[in-house]
Amino acid sequence: MPTIDLCGEEALDAINSLDTYSRVWMGQFSHLDLVWRMWRFTTYSQSRESRICEELLMSMRALFVPEAAVLGRGTSLGIWSDKVNELAVCAYDMQQVIRHDWSWFNEPEGDHMSRWFDEPYLHGSLPVPSTECHLLDDGSSAMRLSLEGSSLRLLLDALLAYDRLLDLSIVALMQIFTRDDRLLAIAQMVEDILRDASLRAYEGLGKHQEDLKELVARVAALAMADIGKGYRSLALERADSGEPLTHGERCNAHLT
Repeated sequence: MPTIDLCGEEALDAINSLDTYSRVWMGQFSHLDLVWRMWRFTTYSQSRESRICEELLMSMRALFVPEAAVLGRGTSLGIWSDKVNELAVCAYDMQQVIRHDWSWFNEPEGDHMSRWFDEPYLHGSLPVPSTECHLLDDGSSAMRLSLEGSSLRLLLDALLAYDRLLDLSIVALMQIFTRDDRLLAIAQMVEDILRDASLRAYEGLGKHQEDLKELVARVAALAMADIGKGYRSLALERADSGEPLTHGERCNAHLT
């Protein structure tokens, strides 16, 4: 089974990537805005660009998750909704396992106020990774992830999506999820606005992006035998095969 070693920052990147990936499927597009506010812009929240991009993100959501179109900006269908793509549930399963084991290793006394310590509540169809936390020679924490097949590819998709988001490559980000030309056209508008805004990035973003890209390359190398040269995301592969199942459809299939 393929394994990959993650330092502390890489483990957190894996958690955040899987979180972002599942939130897109749920229709929580405001999370994309939150991520680039956190990392890229020190003067963004009060800008004209911010207000325009908020409206465009809601237009993208209406096309991608029509059921979420009537919801408020910061809300979503929820991870257990029977309308959510089943890949969102699989990503959330993986996120829960990684953050649970990472949290208990680093804070063995626990924290009843944080969901990170909750026992994983697994509902997806893909096998979750096995984890092994340990200390490095310098005393820092690290994690070894063991995963295979589609689970490895799902982690790669999530990391790619997060990397493209930090790069402000909004079109390339959404191309992991969809081929809808209308949605991608709006994504191009968002990307153009953000790249033209010339808003200041936070110190440390460059080094973080370099480290994230190196992690993406390592995961991609592990998955290459399964992916092959003609890489397609799991979402597009399932769409091509006629199997873009929602969580509800997957559950119903198991029951019948």
